[in-house]
Amino acid sequence: MAAQRDQGMSAPATPPAILAAALTIADSPLILCDPRGRIALANEAAAKLLGSSSGALRGIPAHDALPAGHWDARTLRAPPPTGAADGDAAGDTWQLLSTTDGGSAADHDSDGEHDWSTMLALLGRLRPTGSLAQMSQLICEVIRTAAGLDSAAIAVRPTPREVVSRSASSRHVGVAGSWQPFAEPRHLERLWQLAADGPWLLDHRAGRPVPAAETDLASALAAPGVTGSAYVRVAAAGRDLGLLGLASGAADGPEVLASRLPLIEQMAQTAADVLSPQTDRLTASEARRQAMIQIIDERALRTVFQPVVRLPDGEVCGYEALSRFHDGTPPNEVIAEAHELGLGVALEEACIDVALESAARLPEGPFLSLNIAPETVVAGGIDRMAPSGRSIVVEITEHTDIPSYAEVRRALRRIAPIQVAIDDAGAGFASMRHVLELSPHYLKLDMGLVRNVDSDPARAALVAGMCHFSRTTGTELIAEGVETEAEAEALSKLGVGLAQGYLFGRPEPR
Repeated sequence: MAAQRDQGMSAPATPPAILAAALTIADSPLILCDPRGRIALANEAAAKLLGSSSGALRGIPAHDALPAGHWDARTLRAPPPTGAADGDAAGDTWQLLSTTDGGSAADHDSDGEHDWSTMLALLGRLRPTGSLAQMSQLICEVIRTAAGLDSAAIAVRPTPREVVSRSASSRHVGVAGSWQPFAEPRHLERLWQLAADGPWLLDHRAGRPVPAAETDLASALAAPGVTGSAYVRVAAAGRDLGLLGLASGAADGPEVLASRLPLIEQMAQTAADVLSPQTDRLTASEARRQAMIQIIDERALRTVFQPVVRLPDGEVCGYEALSRFHDGTPPNEVIAEAHELGLGVALEEACIDVALESAARLPEGPFLSLNIAPETVVAGGIDRMAPSGRSIVVEITEHTDIPSYAEVRRALRRIAPIQVAIDDAGAGFASMRHVLELSPHYLKLDMGLVRNVDSDPARAALVAGMCHFSRTTGTELIAEGVETEAEAEALSKLGVGLAQGYLFGRPEPR
């Protein structure tokens, strides 16, 4: 080899371990160049073709070492290191060089079963983006192709309650859809144990010995066309994320798997790096969900009541029930999180139950008002109010859109004579449509309209307009957030009949 590395030339960038592992087991001549065009890795076949060694070629500019016109280049964008953001990894773009000689299996292994250039290009797509299902599917396809095997499956276990399994199989081997190693949770758990100290290999060929304790498991894992299978843990930062399963249909399948173990283990590590962000999010989400379920099941909340008074004399005519959670988290945050987790209806039903029980200690006569989301109304959450024996007002929270007003109206009619209030009128996009569609008995003015109404002509004009609307439509206004005598007097003069706020009483348990 005439070309030699200059003494002053810095060492080439270290290739990502998964690319290095993939090139190392390839039988075809393949060279990986770093972003500056220096040879970072030449596999044994390439070094032999060039009459050199892998170590001697490392660091030499590719244009000095390789005959012109005999090598094709493909650009790869390798996965960033664990924890790096996309585009943050130094030396992110690499060049894969393969021979163009017709007689050389440049792109195929000795069995002609897979395309290394395509496989390495797929590796460039393994970035921690996309959904868990998408990334699991892609990882399976990459690993199956990279290792020259017939099928790959990965079971990702972000929580003890959930198992997500994705698999990929080569089209020319009849194992697609038949090899499902993780279908049974008990088998998955046993495989996790068996792979605790390293990859666990199983020989499926007839007459081959199987550990006596694992005969049932081996039988369950058998599938037509599968001669050998291997199972490797997928772990990151000491935390088990899942299990990788691989199958071969070759006559010497178990031996093929054994020879591929270094690459398979590196692939499992890369799978962990890629899947870890998604599983972290799922684990955090599941923890939040379990905490919310505990709040609901244990009724870890209490109800406080704020009086609603008649203007101008201040006579109490109703109470609004407000939930407070034992951990002190603001109720609007807890309820919003519950709806985000798909538990909003269950939480609001728990709040209704606690409120109705606590309301038994209120004076008879005044109405009881509860805040309820439209979806809880439709789901039947208000049905439990019917036997309460107290005048009930359902405050439809204004912060969410209502897909079907007809469904809400039907739900409300089921338990008439419950009355309806539209909460926070004037605070959001949907309030006036709620009023027109639901014909409420009460319209609650948002405190943003009430604040300083005695000294702000614009607010006074808006409230006067709402008073005219209420008289025309037969609804009654309730002003929220009244804090001063001046506000209460101004509201009364404008025609507002009911009010609540710190001036008349803070929310308190009863």
